[in-house]
Amino acid sequence: MRLSELPKGKRARILSYSQPLTDIAGHTSSDDECIHEMLDLGMVPGARVEVRHFGMFGRDPIAVLVRGGLVALRRIDASRIEVEEIDE
Repeated sequence: MRLSELPKGKRARILSYSQPLTDIAGHTSSDDECIHEMLDLGMVPGARVEVRHFGMFGRDPIAVLVRGGLVALRRIDASRIEVEEIDE
């Protein structure tokens, strides 16, 4: 399942990323630069995440709790993060 499909309040574990991710300025990166940005935010494979909020219009952006911090992701980027739902 994709992070963008995870229901509010559900927890999951990050499995992998699919390309292309976009950078903070909205540019598509042909290298690993965007993945490094996700890693810097704590969005590493194996990390546990929880969807906390969705934006008002089109459910964009998505607020995700990861490693004790709240991160806002654009829906398009969240759709490129593969997760597996976990029960805790």
